[in-house]
Amino acid sequence: MKINKEKMELAWTILSLVEMDFRIYGLSEQEWSISVGAFENCREQGLVLKVSKYEESMIKQATIAFSENRNSDDVVIYHNYRSDGFKNQYSEEFWSNRKLFSYDAYESIVNHIVNKILELDE
Repeated sequence: MKINKEKMELAWTILSLVEMDFRIYGLSEQEWSISVGAFENCREQGLVLKVSKYEESMIKQATIAFSENRNSDDVVIYHNYRSDGFKNQYSEEFWSNRKLFSYDAYESIVNHIVNKILELDE
């Protein structure tokens, strides 16, 4: 498989915008953990976030992946509220929670990702 640098560049741009969102910037490192990995689904290449929210007696987790959609120039975001593996071991829930955004709709894309992260705090 060949790495598509344009698709990865899009994913890194989205990640940078997510990191700059004031709602993410203010999260406590003692309560939150966000890890980044590569996401690959045949022709879709991007990034996956593994998010953990630590509470007194439990850990809430989410997996959020984003990339350019394989069938269009749209951005696709997959997610679920569990910790799926980084090696394409994703649940049916993950794949069914798919949302598409226009390629240049950065504000909507970032808002969707950040909202999925913050939903762990509810």
